[in-house]
Amino acid sequence: MIVSINQPAYLPWLGYFHRVAVSDAHIVLDQVQFEKNSFTNRNKVRTREGWCWLTVPVKTASKFGNLCIHEIEIANERQWAAKHRSEEHRLNSSH
Repeated sequence: MIVSINQPAYLPWLGYFHRVAVSDAHIVLDQVQFEKNSFTNRNKVRTREGWCWLTVPVKTASKFGNLCIHEIEIANERQWAAKHRSEEHRLNSSH
């Protein structure tokens, strides 16, 4: 039996999907501490101008250091999704 374990990631790398596909079971390790500036809520994409960070804002005020990944809340009051859709559209239209 092949078991794979990964922490959740925003825009995971292609190897992640391959790892899941060849596994008999996949475990999402989300009961560990959330790390600030990790790939859990952000990732880097290549644009014509160079690399660009796409970050999903999260609510960590007064909880940081004692917050598991599965407890994270997205800070939807910030306008982040439109920027991400715009970057995605630019990336897809450039090919």
